[in-house]
Amino acid sequence: MEQIRRRCDAVVQDPETAEALKPWYRLFCKRPCFHDDYLETFNRPNVNLVDTHGEGIQGMNKDGVIANGDVFDCDIVVLATGFEIGFVLPGAHDASLVSKQASAQGFEVYGRGGVKLSDHWADGPQTLNAMATRGFPNAFWLNGPQGVITNSATATLDNVATHVAHIVAQMKREGKSIIEAGQAAQEEYCSAVLEASPRGRKFFAACTPGYYSNEGVVDTETKSLAATFPGGLPGSGGIPIYQEMLKQQQETQTCLTGFDVQ
Repeated sequence: MEQIRRRCDAVVQDPETAEALKPWYRLFCKRPCFHDDYLETFNRPNVNLVDTHGEGIQGMNKDGVIANGDVFDCDIVVLATGFEIGFVLPGAHDASLVSKQASAQGFEVYGRGGVKLSDHWADGPQTLNAMATRGFPNAFWLNGPQGVITNSATATLDNVATHVAHIVAQMKREGKSIIEAGQAAQEEYCSAVLEASPRGRKFFAACTPGYYSNEGVVDTETKSLAATFPGGLPGSGGIPIYQEMLKQQQETQTCLTGFDVQ
């Protein structure tokens, strides 16, 4: 983080702007800016930084954005409002919130017997290897709950999509057409996630307030199914274990382990 702050001083010509751009939080409590052109943009004569000093904007009207008591006239406003985080981050053990996330895209996923995924996960998500759920055959979750959170979400998408491709290939070789998580295997996996769930939240409890830390309100004791694979956060040690688990199954052609297949 000191390197990132020194980079602000080295690149941004105006000292006041450089100071306002410096991130003051622990690494990965929030997302640091990586792009090489971002800081250089603030040296352009047509670019000004409006520092709200952590308070955010007060509102918007027909003319533009209201911040620091002033109205900033705008032709275009880009709303970068973030993404759904309720499956893995602090506060996610709230049952109603977890249920909401399962249908957050405006449609429902139905499994055997017409069961809705949002109802099925009302008390917390249940998966096998973060990619399948019993009762929802032939459905795979990409970057689903109970998985790992890498520095780039694309990396996890690649890991899981590759593994799903291996699963489907093995099914085709064996003449199978239906697959779903086995009950015992899913329970074992969920139990490991549940027992390790407070571990990741202790990291967020030490962060400055933000959406990663539930705005500073973090329960570090309550166990929850809405968590990552044990140690599945950057620097916690679980990411390479999860990746190696998938890789080993692929190399030994045991990708169907733990699944019920027909």
